[in-house]
Amino acid sequence: MIDNSTISKTQICAIKARYIKNEGFKLDNNLSTPYLENAIVGLKFLGDNSHSKTLFEAIEEKVFDLGEEVKNNFTAITYDNAKSMKGEKNGLIALLKKEFPSRFIFGLGDPCHLLSLAVKHTMKELPEVISDFIDTMHHHFANPQRTAALYKIQKELGHKQLVLCHFVPTRWLITGKSIKRILEIWESLIKYLESKPKSSGLKKFDYLKYLNLLQDKGFKLKFTFLNTLLERINQTNITYQSQHIEIQELFRQMKNCIDELTEILLIPEKIPQDLSDLKTIPWSDEIAIQVYFRAEDVFIKLMGRELHPDLLMIESLDSSDKKPEVLKFCKNLLSKLIEMLVKYLPVESRN
Repeated sequence: MIDNSTISKTQICAIKARYIKNEGFKLDNNLSTPYLENAIVGLKFLGDNSHSKTLFEAIEEKVFDLGEEVKNNFTAITYDNAKSMKGEKNGLIALLKKEFPSRFIFGLGDPCHLLSLAVKHTMKELPEVISDFIDTMHHHFANPQRTAALYKIQKELGHKQLVLCHFVPTRWLITGKSIKRILEIWESLIKYLESKPKSSGLKKFDYLKYLNLLQDKGFKLKFTFLNTLLERINQTNITYQSQHIEIQELFRQMKNCIDELTEILLIPEKIPQDLSDLKTIPWSDEIAIQVYFRAEDVFIKLMGRELHPDLLMIESLDSSDKKPEVLKFCKNLLSKLIEMLVKYLPVESRN
């Protein structure tokens, strides 16, 4: 596996290898048994560029120069979604295939990184009112005085003293944890905003605006739906990070993740056997929605059964306004997530 990172304004390339180590655990007869090892085998400063040729040179220096046995047993590589890695003509994978023209080199985009990309682009579709709420809450409670005021309210309510998670959009799992934490302290946030605690700060905070949102049942159901989707993706992400997962299990997990979400949204007869065919669905087209999407009552029941029981409360919302609004949010967000998953994950049929 190869990946780059910028640390203290310096580009560094890290190479991690999974290989068979012959001198393994000692047996009763004093013989050793080979075992799989996962280890970082090289770090290289990249200077002022991270082009595919530079990355290829890093692999030559840090991996192939370890010896002919290592080079001759090189079979696969995983990487992020950068063009310098995946480019079919001049990317790193293309250069590796040119180096070994008679050998099959298996290349796979890092599934954790690809899941992160799918979530990142799905989150861009959130309504501004939700994005603003998330950003504002995290910014507001960056102030220690406000955090202390929230702790005091939680203590008075007999709740566990929790504050919002440190929100970093570029971290893979933290987005889901941040949304979950907001739901966990929902009631104490309401009490906090009702009390309008005074604290230092140049920007005037609109307590009433965010209090109204927290007291809106439809808004909380949207948050609940968002949280369940992110939890589902995070569970898959954590599975992918296992050092023991095999490649066939990796693809099975990818398929299951998409299958489970697709079955909630789409009519069974419209779900293709080859999930890559989902790319052909015009997800934002109103006519397609009528043709492909499940009836609203079935959709609500499946959300309540497969995602979170609280989502069954959508059925009891005011049908003249809130219910259609929440349903539209859920359908749009779920369809966007599925669209991004099939775009980034390698879901082509494998026989």
